[in-house]
Amino acid sequence: MLEASKSKFDLPLKTLVAAVALVFSIEIHELVHLLTARLMGIPSRFLNLTAAGIPMADAAKYPPGELAVMNGSAPLFSIVVLGCGTYFWLKGRPFERSWRRYFLTWVTIFNLPYLGLQMMAMGGPSLPNGGGNDFATVFDYFGASHFLRSWLGVVGYVVFIILQAPLRNLLYLEDGTPGRHGYKPVSRLRTILGWGFVALGLVASRIFTLFETVFWALACISFVSWSSDLTRALFRQWLAPCIMATLMLAVIFASGQTLRREGNDFLMLWIFFIPIVLGAIYFRTSVESSLARQ
Repeated sequence: MLEASKSKFDLPLKTLVAAVALVFSIEIHELVHLLTARLMGIPSRFLNLTAAGIPMADAAKYPPGELAVMNGSAPLFSIVVLGCGTYFWLKGRPFERSWRRYFLTWVTIFNLPYLGLQMMAMGGPSLPNGGGNDFATVFDYFGASHFLRSWLGVVGYVVFIILQAPLRNLLYLEDGTPGRHGYKPVSRLRTILGWGFVALGLVASRIFTLFETVFWALACISFVSWSSDLTRALFRQWLAPCIMATLMLAVIFASGQTLRREGNDFLMLWIFFIPIVLGAIYFRTSVESSLARQ
């Protein structure tokens, strides 16, 4: 039980669970790529620790439709099964503080907004070899223009934000939710600054910079009052483990030349998943902020 872990090791344990959930989500995703391709007779393999597919030089040997299925199956699995499936499974069961629930909550956090991440990447290059731009590759095989894909990337930025709203229902607090009077709304200046960062994210998503998630993170930091009891509790239980987990994985997979070459995607995880947790915290605190202003 989580209550029994209250000690100086609490944050390291939570960090470890978050890191395992993240690695689990990525490797299951890549395994679906590999198995789907093998079922169609495409000799897919793990090209590195975070990518399964075929070399670019071999892509022309296989029908575009089969390659589209190979690339599209894994993100759909991540979104539908690991994202929506775990979300409704958790929502439909009585609350229980356990490491299993904590692990599954992280799996949901990482996968429910994944639809938005995939759409945002549609403005990037088509890479049928596990490069991460799965939807871009699928739409490219079906002849979608880069103009259409780039605007779908803007829509993806909005979808990415919207799909963080349901996550607020999963960010439980072990010590109970602080009273609404403990939340202090932010100033109007910070709110305006936050909407400015949202607008910059829209611009960035149109030109595919991959930093639109950073602008969203900055917006959430502006929107949220970090001096309130509620936010401090959310930081301790959810944001701090996410930061530590992504940084830990980045350090591990940057520690040697081989790991840098084979697992370099782990170096960039913070740019995607820290903004998701910040967004969930923003939506969790937005109701308290409205009540506090009344």
